[in-house]
Amino acid sequence: MKRRITGVDTDLTQAIRTPPVWRAQKDRLRSAPGVGPVVARTLLAQLPDLGTLLHKTIAALIGVAPLNRGRGLFRGQRMIWGNRAAVRAVQ
Repeated sequence: MKRRITGVDTDLTQAIRTPPVWRAQKDRLRSAPGVGPVVARTLLAQLPDLGTLLHKTIAALIGVAPLNRGRGLFRGQRMIWGNRAAVRAVQ
C-alpha cells in the first residue's frame, strides 16, 4: 500500500510540474504560509477555477462562508454548506 501511495504521489508531482500554468499556480499557493504540498495539490485538483472567481465566491463554493437562510424555521440563522467538502476536509 505504501508503494502505491508513493507511486501516486510521484505521478501527481509529475503531472503538476508538466503544464506551466499548474506549476505557476502551485508555486503561488506554496508561497502562502501554512500551505504545504497536500493542500496545494488538493486546491489544484478540487478548485480548477481558483484565481478566476472572487474570493467570496470561492469561500461560498467551498463552504467556509456562512450563508443566510431567511425562510421558515431557519430565519435569521446562518449556516455553512458547500459542494466541495473535500477541500474543507484536507489537513
